[in-house]
Amino acid sequence: MMNTVILVPQGAEYKAVCRGLRQNTGSIPRVLAIPVGMQPLTKYLQQWDKQQSPVSSSPTQNCHVELAGEQGAGRKGENLSPPLPAPCPEASHHTKFSWQTTRVLVMGLCGSLRQNYAVGDAVLYQSCTYQGRVQECDRPLMTQLSAALPKVSLVKGLTSDRVIWSATKKSSLAATSNCDVVDMESFAALQFFQAMGIEVAVLRVVSDDSLHDIPDLSAAISTDGSLQALPLAWGLISQPIAATRLIRGSLQGLKVLEKVTQALLDSNLINT
Repeated sequence: MMNTVILVPQGAEYKAVCRGLRQNTGSIPRVLAIPVGMQPLTKYLQQWDKQQSPVSSSPTQNCHVELAGEQGAGRKGENLSPPLPAPCPEASHHTKFSWQTTRVLVMGLCGSLRQNYAVGDAVLYQSCTYQGRVQECDRPLMTQLSAALPKVSLVKGLTSDRVIWSATKKSSLAATSNCDVVDMESFAALQFFQAMGIEVAVLRVVSDDSLHDIPDLSAAISTDGSLQALPLAWGLISQPIAATRLIRGSLQGLKVLEKVTQALLDSNLINT
């Protein structure tokens, strides 16, 4: 039987997925709260992989990461020190872990690059691009996810190493990359796990549209992929209209993310 590992950015996105899993009293997948950004995530996964024996039957022994509140843009985790996995508090009925029988699902929020995709839309990546390089998602797993979520849209994803906050920049990226949505982690996860021969898919929910600016929160992201509270607060306060738009979109996206997680559990697709 295939085990599912869910990767989701630390903070409110992680908590939304855990709330969705809370609806199930049986076996649920392992969920890892990951840092924001390509390099922090790659380093995190490399360290995590080194700590995995061929079979580990006690996931609850992983270092628990304390996470911050659920308001705002959805990524307010504390520093990951050391950057170890954070299993959902509810994840107490795991089967034994083995890479040979594992598939990975990347979940979280994303930004829209086109008017076709609005806040609250669930999207399933066909591929993900980073600096002209393309990683394809696992087709059989995509087909299963699409069947379980009839309203999901198939998209081409783009991973950026910086916050894409400007509507003008989004329009430019849509034209030059031929992609539909943008995030900061998916390409790194696809590259890492596909090199190991592991099935990977990306399922996200749009939290900001392509027509309006959001706050530029680049200064709030530290080198380890965590968000720093004071720069984050200042970034939101200094751009109140854009901040209000981002917060509303994030809260709407988080509600959908929770429901999508529930739907996957109801379909028995991610149960382990």
